[in-house]
Amino acid sequence: MSWRGSRSSGQRVWVLRSSQSGGSSVSSGEEFSDVVSMHPPSQLPRDRGVRHEIDLVPGTKYCVTRQFLYFASNAFFAEKAKSGMVRESKSPHSTPIFRVRKPNRK
Repeated sequence: MSWRGSRSSGQRVWVLRSSQSGGSSVSSGEEFSDVVSMHPPSQLPRDRGVRHEIDLVPGTKYCVTRQFLYFASNAFFAEKAKSGMVRESKSPHSTPIFRVRKPNRK
């Protein structure tokens, strides 16, 4: 099973989903075309006033990891923030960035 392309190019997209019996089945992505877009939005949706938080068990200690400075990532996220696609996190936890250099070294 693999992605075969987008609907706009006339090709199908295949989706793997779980069945009630515990197995999995494959269906065409066209079945979900009313809720899944092949073209992601260019910015975040408007604020609907709903906030979600994951509360930790009282007394749980935070996992603190060292954050490395990646200047290329800083520029990337600054550009995305300027366009409204990302915002600064209010989470007390840090999330490391996983980066893989492309074969052309960019």
